[in-house]
Amino acid sequence: MKSSLGKRIKALRKKLFRKTEDNFFRPRNRFITVGRHTYGIRKNTIIGATEKSPVSIGHFCSIGGNVQILAHVGHPVDLPSTYPFRSLVFRHTKNQTPAPGHLNHDSVTRGPIHIGHDVWVGHNALILSGVTIGIGAVIGAGAVVTRDIPPYAIAVGSPARVIRHRFDPAAISALLKSEWWELPDAALEKIDSCLYARDIPAFLDAVVRQRANPGGQ
Repeated sequence: MKSSLGKRIKALRKKLFRKTEDNFFRPRNRFITVGRHTYGIRKNTIIGATEKSPVSIGHFCSIGGNVQILAHVGHPVDLPSTYPFRSLVFRHTKNQTPAPGHLNHDSVTRGPIHIGHDVWVGHNALILSGVTIGIGAVIGAGAVVTRDIPPYAIAVGSPARVIRHRFDPAAISALLKSEWWELPDAALEKIDSCLYARDIPAFLDAVVRQRANPGGQ
């Protein structure tokens, strides 16, 4: 019994996800893109990604447990009812075509969701449609993200609000300009001591050296 259930779960996982060369699982949905080494994406993490509300997540992101990213699953609030009659009761599609990749005829969205590189999303956070979370941002556990979060900001609460930035404006500008996340893994490994040091200028200098001399130390 357990063996049969295990096979069914494995088959379902294979259908919904693909395994990448870096041993991470990625959703099989053309409206979802996930960068390299990003981890924590599970079966129910991203809900309702469509052509009108694609979801993109950058490299090196850390997605906590029970995080949900709600793309094209909103209910209209400017109609007499918020109930999805055409999807659940009337069962017809007259003059109503759902977005590609979507079967819900009633849901609405505020647009794409973009999560930048090196973003940490805490446990139980909720990310709504139409928002951009900037590179290097931190989303606190249980936060509800309803609007854009700037790069390297720390946001908490419901709705999420920025409580501070991780670094000063000059350091943030330099980090963004460096685009260190585009370095290959081998180059990053050579500067791993800088990745684990609280010295942004030294880290940026190491990134510049790696770009100038990829084969050097």
